[in-house]
Amino acid sequence: MTTGTAADIVVLTALDLEFAAVRAHLTDVRREVHGTGTIFEVGTPIGGAGRVAVAVIGPGNARAAVLADRAIERFRPEALLFVGVAGALHDDVEVGDVVVATEVYAYHGGREHAAGFGARPRVYEAPHRLDQLTRAVARDGGWGRPGSVVHFRPIAAGEVVLTSRDGPLAQRLAQQFDDAAAIEMEGAGIAQAGQLNDASKVLIIRGVSDRADVDKYEADRAGYQRLAAERAAAFAFDLIAALLPAGTSPPGRPAPPRQAPARAVRAEPAGPPTDTVWRPIPGPAEVRWRTDRAMPSYASESPALELHLVPVGGPLDVRRLGALAEELAGAGRRAGLFSSGQSLTVGSDDQSAWACAHDAGSGPDGLAADRIGSRSAWHRLPSDSLGAVLDEEAVAGWLTRALLVLVSLPLPAPIRYAPAVGIEPVRSVSLGRVGDLPRPGAIFTTPPAPERIRIPADESVATEDIVSGTDMVAEHLAARLVRTVRQGTRPS
Repeated sequence: MTTGTAADIVVLTALDLEFAAVRAHLTDVRREVHGTGTIFEVGTPIGGAGRVAVAVIGPGNARAAVLADRAIERFRPEALLFVGVAGALHDDVEVGDVVVATEVYAYHGGREHAAGFGARPRVYEAPHRLDQLTRAVARDGGWGRPGSVVHFRPIAAGEVVLTSRDGPLAQRLAQQFDDAAAIEMEGAGIAQAGQLNDASKVLIIRGVSDRADVDKYEADRAGYQRLAAERAAAFAFDLIAALLPAGTSPPGRPAPPRQAPARAVRAEPAGPPTDTVWRPIPGPAEVRWRTDRAMPSYASESPALELHLVPVGGPLDVRRLGALAEELAGAGRRAGLFSSGQSLTVGSDDQSAWACAHDAGSGPDGLAADRIGSRSAWHRLPSDSLGAVLDEEAVAGWLTRALLVLVSLPLPAPIRYAPAVGIEPVRSVSLGRVGDLPRPGAIFTTPPAPERIRIPADESVATEDIVSGTDMVAEHLAARLVRTVRQGTRPS
């Protein structure tokens, strides 16, 4: 834990899954605890510049106002972004779209009298500087993503979860705030904190997760909150890249000295640890491993680490595999699973979609998703002239990032997944530490080495536990893999 950490941008979220979507864009993360107990995680955007602080503050406008005020006072950031999910109020705003608030309507203010309710809302306008820059990002940055559009429209912020298009609140919104494109519960508090400090700093960015109707909770169960949070976070970090371009510093802040890249620090989970519950399943779920796919490959590859999430409870029907391949490429780049310099091959067949980077002679990195709802990621192990190194801490770190990407993909989501991990090929793999590369010598722990090691998908974990306890799920899988490699046997 560190104290006194600086941050150029603050991003606040209301929900843990929104926090996870934002956190997936950061590396070199350190924890900063405000004197009142609010926990911020401060990191550098993957492939970008500057420092970004993120915190999860819980729902409600009053709470949001207080904690946003504290964040502005503590960090004095160039901008404070509120990033998360919202419900659509208009039919032309689709699930997965992004809404940037041009105005925030605090719609609960009013006067009840004999003739009915008279609205007395407060209205907070988006700051002109951020509004203009954000519109430029939307024009120039490749938005929308496949199936996603950025809308610059007002939003309504109150204290009610709207699940009906026909109730009194929906009717009042349609009559008095008919240009509001989305509804949520924190934006007015955030905007008020900005007005009390420096209104030029604050912007609300929301991903649309539902239609604010009777199907809201069905949409939540299908995983659209994660999709919406990931889209909002991706757009927010495109904006952050424009606010903090590489090689520059915000006005009034000196440019940081050039130094060797620091070793990434994986953040501790926000709040108290979450106990993940693993359940055995009747028989191992079927896993489609990387070499089972009809993808580009080279005859000689270095060992690659694989992660697979298989839905438990029956297959899901995944459509739009062709468009999904582009989604995989974008998700991998934004999360740093693919480097900015890697060229990608994207493709699909009637069963799966994939995006992979292949460097001849060194090995693959990739993401894939199957029609039945399975998701996969793979990554070449670090190596030197003596072979590849299996570092349990480094493996857990990569698995953490990969898990967050996989559960955030725009696919139907099951209640539980059965994870599987493996290494292929296993030749010249030794246990060690990435920080020791290159090594003067190595002890190989798998004589004679099997062709591959595949830990079967024989136990399941709840999807919500993967989101809230990602580190613990990753550490469990990494420990199981290292234990199998140490034993030098292939699991039965």
